[in-house]
Amino acid sequence: MMLLAFLAAFGLGSIVGIFMKKFARSGMIVTGAWIGGVLGCMAYSAVLRLVTIETYPLLLLWLTILGFAIIAGLLANKYFDVAIIFGSSIVGSFLFFRVSSLILFTK
Repeated sequence: MMLLAFLAAFGLGSIVGIFMKKFARSGMIVTGAWIGGVLGCMAYSAVLRLVTIETYPLLLLWLTILGFAIIAGLLANKYFDVAIIFGSSIVGSFLFFRVSSLILFTK
């Protein structure tokens, strides 16, 4: 099972890497949007969950994630070279630690 998780993460990372190499601008927009979505989720968890709407509790979460993803995707397109450095380091470190945690701490 652990080997399967490692191979799946490695395969998915390879596909994303090939996609980003072939279509560099599109790949960077997707990477920026992914990072923006993560930042939006963190912003919601840290601050905005205190002001959620009673009738639609997840609406503010999804709007925050979508807003941050769009802004980060546009910024990643504008600052392409800097976004490559930060995006690849963040995605690479996330995948490394996620796979490591699956291998080491899954029984």
